[in-house]
Parts: sequence; C-alpha cells; structure tokens
Amino acid sequence: MNADFGARLRQWRESQGLTQKQMAQVVGVALRTYARYELEGGAPKSHVLRTLSGMGFDVGWNVSADPPEEKEDRPVTIDLDLLAEVIFLLEGWLERNHKQLEPRKKAEFIATAYDFCTEEEKQADVSAVDVAPRVVERFLRLVS
Repeated sequence: MNADFGARLRQWRESQGLTQKQMAQVVGVALRTYARYELEGGAPKSHVLRTLSGMGFDVGWNVSADPPEEKEDRPVTIDLDLLAEVIFLLEGWLERNHKQLEPRKKAEFIATAYDFCTEEEKQADVSAVDVAPRVVERFLRLVS
C-alpha cells in the first residue's frame, strides 16, 4: 500500500463520521495499527480489507488515481439458490468432519464463497449454483 491509500482511507472514514478508534474496533485491530494504515499507508491484512469492503470502502480505489464512481442506490440482488447451496455444502462438510465454525467465521466463509461463485459464473458462462460444489470444496481444502 502507499500513502495515497492511507489518505484515501482517512477521507473515507471521516465521510462515514467515524473516529480512528471506532474504525479500529470495527475492523478488529489495535488503534495504533489502524492509525498506521492512515498515516503511513501500511498494508492491512486481508480480513481488514474484507471488512472495509463490506462497509462500502472501495478497496480497488487504492490502486487507482481516480475516485470511486458514484453508485446508484440499487437493492442488491441475492441469488437465494446459490446462497442456499453454499450454506448446504458448508454445513454438510462441517457435520461430516465434526467441525464447528464460530458464526462470524461461518458468515465470512459463506460470503467469500458466494462472491467467488458469482465471479466464476461470469467468467465461465455457467450457473453459479453449478460451480458452487467445486468452489466450496476448494475453499474448504484451503482452510482445513
């Protein structure tokens, strides 16, 4: 990351009306660590970037000289069949392997797998539900 990233992160945080302390708590890091992101453009870990992205921060903005495009306020369309399939596959694996995930980790896994399936759908021109078993299995191999 670079100083531009830090300045952009600060600008976005301030536009949200949040303090550095509040942001540090939300993204799950120490205040000193978060302050370093803004002051030095330090590289946040992936979980911090995912959290920021989930809050609406355009992470891709950090690699671009252009501000993020204004997005229309449109409702997000969720493919409920895909979501159900990802949850079903994860729950089945957890049960078969006698494992548990805390709710936040489970939600992060589901959201990441869902996003990846929708990207695969766009690139491979196949149904996201059809690629879900392969994607979820690959993700589970990575985290187990």
